[in-house]
Amino acid sequence: MEICGALDIPIVTNFPCGHGKYQATLPISLPVELEVDETVKLKFSEPAVN
Repeated sequence: MEICGALDIPIVTNFPCGHGKYQATLPISLPVELEVDETVKLKFSEPAVN
């Protein structure tokens, strides 16, 4: 947060993507909706493959 906190972008922690033991593979350039409250929900607007 010290480095990215000033940026005007969503920041989500404890999400299994990026660095760590468990990593979700996310498609590039696919529209998504990110909902963050007590839980984190990442909803894909369209299928990743046809």
